Amino acid sequence: MDGVPLYIAERVLISKGLYNLVSDIVGPECVVKSRRQLYAVKDALDNCTAKNENQFVIASGSKVEGFDFKSSDLDLMIVHTNMIVLRDTKFSALYTRKYPTVLVMETDCVPPGFTLLKFLKLDSNDTLVRIGTFTYRDGCMYMSNNVASRHSIPFHESTLHGPCRTYRTDGGKEIDYAITLRCSQWPEQATSFIQRSSQCGWPQFDILENICNDGCLFVPINSKQRKCRDTSDFEWRISFSVAEKKIIHTMNYCQFLCYGLSKILLKDVLKNLYGDNFLCSYVLGNK
Repeated sequence: MDGVPLYIAERVLISKGLYNLVSDIVGPECVVKSRRQLYAVKDALDNCTAKNENQFVIASGSKVEGFDFKSSDLDLMIVHTNMIVLRDTKFSALYTRKYPTVLVMETDCVPPGFTLLKFLKLDSNDTLVRIGTFTYRDGCMYMSNNVASRHSIPFHESTLHGPCRTYRTDGGKEIDYAITLRCSQWPEQATSFIQRSSQCGWPQFDILENICNDGCLFVPINSKQRKCRDTSDFEWRISFSVAEKKIIHTMNYCQFLCYGLSKILLKDVLKNLYGDNFLCSYVLGNK
């Protein structure tokens, strides 16, 4: 680096060294792509061979993003397709003709990122309804969030873990299953994401449109804020795991390494200093 000031040359060497180090930990770009393709194929096979036609599976978690750290997790979102959740009651007649059970979001009295799910139409033969996962409030019927504790995963011994049920494979790996409901519309609570993304140009418009058309999911867990409120038993968290996966998959390799470096700092540095509850990777990946 003849003619380059010493302090700039040092920074370049440090940057290259850090790049190579993180690349060795995360894996080459071709390996990251292969990992993602593997889980895309797994999703397709799981849903082709599924015995239950009323649900489909979406894989998420850091393994699906392309990481293979020791702490990398695999989450399986089991989407219950006999039910649909609406953002509001507009055009509800179209959905009540198509789906046996229809619910609508209510977000006025709950913390941001959460919603109540009120029944507009109910099929008494539905699996989730039959196990008693509903409750009454002000004369209306709502879906309770105790579905996670009452609904077991077929053929697996599992334990309750937040909104999920966790089971351990023969190889000792833990997999989280979450029973989820789907809304095909993008929730109003997240309109700022659309506006911000449109202004900055990332992700690209076609990807952003695809993300919005996918809507969102709901997982059965309440907010930890104000635990004494009377809605805690039937609050559902709005999940954007599908959108997050698509956004991360649009990152170039250098961006992905920076994202991986932030995970390494969280897992190996910050949590050792401040404990497991200091900051979760979910927050880290969404800021």
